[in-house]
Amino acid sequence: MKSGVKKRWYDTIKQLFQRKGAKVPSPFVADPAAVPLSWEQKEVIKDRYTEGREYFLFVGDIDPKRHQLLVLLKAFSQFKKWQRSDMKLVMAGNNTSRTPAFKRKLANYKYREDVLIFEAPQQPILLQLLASAYAVLYIDKKDIISIDLLNAIQSGVPVIAGKTPLLEKLISNNGIFTALNDPEELARKLLLIYKNEDLRATLINRG
Repeated sequence: MKSGVKKRWYDTIKQLFQRKGAKVPSPFVADPAAVPLSWEQKEVIKDRYTEGREYFLFVGDIDPKRHQLLVLLKAFSQFKKWQRSDMKLVMAGNNTSRTPAFKRKLANYKYREDVLIFEAPQQPILLQLLASAYAVLYIDKKDIISIDLLNAIQSGVPVIAGKTPLLEKLISNNGIFTALNDPEELARKLLLIYKNEDLRATLINRG
């Protein structure tokens, strides 16, 4: 990751913790194992986990109350209707008490065959999924920091994130933003990052 990105993250995080009278946790940095992969390496990982298909990756707890997973599913449906591509949607994160109910709803989802869930993946697997994703999705309802975003940027993967004040400061050069609670706008952003290869390449090169 470029030094400017690291400094922007650290400076913003430092200010947040100082406001609370606390020290910045050390180290709050990307995992050293989060690195860009070659085309050949990505193909191996996609063959292993997604039948060789490109995918959007959601990272976070598999919890529809905290994260906007139902909004994400609606957006993915709209994306599929517009594009009719073979893209998959991968969800990777920890379970909560609401995960089983969400999975039951997913069983009736039209595009359920294109949705894969990796529950509590080990860190090496999560980093492989991050580095091989077409784009990483982060749509937490709270304006909080996720180390997964830093890992994604360090791995050279563009981010689509919910528009919050903190994330606008942290990833303005490495991602695009979507309004929360708006599946149609999120679908448009999925379509944008999918079709606009120049934009995607620009976001990757800024990492």
